Amino acid sequence: MSQPYPSPQYPGPQRPTNGPSWPANPQGPAQYPYGGPAYTGQYPPLGGYPPNGYPPNGYPPNGVPPRRPAKRGGGTTVAVVVISVVVVILLLIGLVFAGIVWKANSLVADVNDSYSRSNVGGDGTGDGSGSFGITGDDDGTTGTSSDIVPCSDSTQYTAYSQLVNDTYDKYMSKLEAGTIFDDLNLPANQDSADYVHDFILIITDRKSALRFGCEITTDVDELDDIYETKSNEVKELERKLNAHEDFGITIRITRSDGSVYESDGGAPPEQTIDDVEAAIRAVPVTPGADGTYLAAGESIAKAAGLSANYDFQQIYQYCMRTGSDEYTMAAFCSASPSVVYVNKAHAAYSTNITDPYYVDVMKHEMGHALVFKQCGTTRPPVGVSGEALANSYALKYLGGDRDNLQANIDDYPEYTMSDASDRAAERVHNGTCVAG
Repeated sequence: MSQPYPSPQYPGPQRPTNGPSWPANPQGPAQYPYGGPAYTGQYPPLGGYPPNGYPPNGYPPNGVPPRRPAKRGGGTTVAVVVISVVVVILLLIGLVFAGIVWKANSLVADVNDSYSRSNVGGDGTGDGSGSFGITGDDDGTTGTSSDIVPCSDSTQYTAYSQLVNDTYDKYMSKLEAGTIFDDLNLPANQDSADYVHDFILIITDRKSALRFGCEITTDVDELDDIYETKSNEVKELERKLNAHEDFGITIRITRSDGSVYESDGGAPPEQTIDDVEAAIRAVPVTPGADGTYLAAGESIAKAAGLSANYDFQQIYQYCMRTGSDEYTMAAFCSASPSVVYVNKAHAAYSTNITDPYYVDVMKHEMGHALVFKQCGTTRPPVGVSGEALANSYALKYLGGDRDNLQANIDDYPEYTMSDASDRAAERVHNGTCVAG
């Protein structure tokens, strides 16, 4: 058993002089602000505290709960008609996720050296390459073949070609390494596989189109404009992939065997709260090969759709009124809701990460994250403190350990779980964010 930890000291709250109107703070001599639409969550650390005094603390700026984009709207259509197969890419993802091996079948099928594509409206995600033919000269006469601008004269065509090839190679490498779902923070299931499949297919279509060169034109400025726009389309496509948004593109492929693949380019459905909670509970509370619980903590964060960031200074880009680094073990910032910040500079960091307590630090933070996900704030008006609410949520739904979650309630009563906080956690879990 580890030595007893000295009593931690918590920072007290300071309201911004011209900030929004926040909910009433819980009772107690000190607050660990997570809540409001953009509180910073700071879990009570173990050990390494000065004998007295509280560092300055307060409320971060407003955050905005994430919103899902509109689904299945009209968009660009990419149609690939098979004539002769020159590239056949068959990718099989084998990933172990919560003990289940998922396979993404037919990620890319029969990409050909001769096909037709159409680009009709939408958000410009599709390639829609076409030939402009030979344009007329300024005097109205038709230009000759000697006037045609070589593709190499367009700096934007060169940049676009490099971007397409780099993007293709980047995600193919992730597929081959079996890290694509983890890297994209997607659950390893068939919906995610279909989504990745569509992305690879669109990029492959653009890569294949490069074989035909650029538009036939006598105007290099026009060519630069065209390919700068195409570069922006690829960047936007990648942004949507990483944000788990619909691609806004309809895909139809007729393969060499006559079969047809169709997709609306929609993003995979989000996991339900029950799915997330079950995934967190399934994470083994065991130390890694390094003797720490860091890997378990990262798995817990990933199960909730968050990543762990150990550069604690970055939290100040979003939540600028957090407590001193010395007193914060981990923090959830509502203005940066896809990240849990872990503080390696904390005085007792090296001790805490070797104790199962650290796992419950992360589960408490995920309690805040899931309350925020459902209510748009970590401190909904459910009649209890945000800290007690997060603890009850972690205990009831995330497999938290009561002793660890209540380790410091003598000094910090706002973390004390009760029948009221348990009922509040139940209400939030069931989608109700106000007191009954």
